[in-house]
Amino acid sequence: MPERCTSLQVFSGYAHPELAPEAVCYMLTVLGLSRVNRLSDGATRVEIGASVRGKAAFTVQPTSTPVLATTMVLLIMLDAFRRASA
Repeated sequence: MPERCTSLQVFSGYAHPELAPEAVCYMLTVLGLSRVNRLSDGATRVEIGASVRGKAAFTVQPTSTPVLATTMVLLIMLDAFRRASA
């Protein structure tokens, strides 16, 4: 059995939560903790629950309907990873 990849983390958006656990099985890694919240004023908040500094972080977020909302969540998550030095 190959070793798990520790420098790789996979995170899931909310568009297809069943897809990310399937992907991490094939990638031999674990699913990172993240939370996507919609605030009362309509803004989107993303919290990353793991350190991604110096690691490769992948986001699994299909851009299905509603396209604008799912794409914005993807972009906000990518920005959060960039700011966290992934």
